[in-house]
Amino acid sequence: MTLIIVETDRPDPITPEVLADEGNRVFPCLAARNATWRYSLLSGDRHRMICSFEAPDAEAVRMSYRTAYVPFEKMWVDHLREPEGIPPVWNESALVVVEIAYPGGLSEPEQQAQWQVITQRLLPCYAEQGVEWVRSHVSPAQTLILSELNAPDPALIEAAHRQVGLPLSRLWSATLLKP
Repeated sequence: MTLIIVETDRPDPITPEVLADEGNRVFPCLAARNATWRYSLLSGDRHRMICSFEAPDAEAVRMSYRTAYVPFEKMWVDHLREPEGIPPVWNESALVVVEIAYPGGLSEPEQQAQWQVITQRLLPCYAEQGVEWVRSHVSPAQTLILSELNAPDPALIEAAHRQVGLPLSRLWSATLLKP
């Protein structure tokens, strides 16, 4: 099975009623295509949502969304990165999503260099601030990295990124939605 990320940005807030309606439409379509919803992260302002699925391929999820008339902005195969040997644990009261965009994408050497900066400089800086890395999702063209963090204060994440000189495109508090 392949991990798939679906990004949604909406002009109107994603309410519980919208979630229920869209879920009732898309879940049967996903099941028919052997795809499974893993979890979603909903922004504090309820305009942005990241959903994670397991599926035979991205087309199974794409066709499920289209058949159910559920809008989305982007859908991509997830290159998941997690701390070794540590299962992900979300602190739901302190969950934050960090987005780092690379509009031109990263070449393989650039990607490796960025991960070195993250693992050798940023993660220790996070740890000093009480920020815990849960996992990261990397788009196939290396144009976007979405990281899930447990942070007592999102400002600590911004300060850590400034300290190590790593870009930060978007930062938002998240609510974890699970089956």
